[in-house]
Amino acid sequence: SGNLGALDRLIGAADGAASVSNGYLYTAAEASSRRMEDYGRQIDTYERRLGLREASLRKTYANLEVALNSLQKQSANLASQLGGGRS
Repeated sequence: SGNLGALDRLIGAADGAASVSNGYLYTAAEASSRRMEDYGRQIDTYERRLGLREASLRKTYANLEVALNSLQKQSANLASQLGGGRS
């Protein structure tokens, strides 16, 4: 009789843990699922932010290349004017 009571308690505990609506295993799985969804949303947000930052940096780099090219042309023109004046 004592063994049957222990077995009943064990079965009851297992049933409670695995209950579909409020059991420990169900709520733990549900919490894990929600965390995974949150992580997915956070990753999407960071990817969008990184994409915007990358676009901004690419635009800045392109503008710097244009400015550098212009300065190199000015430098060449000045060198040619100064060099041509000495001849």
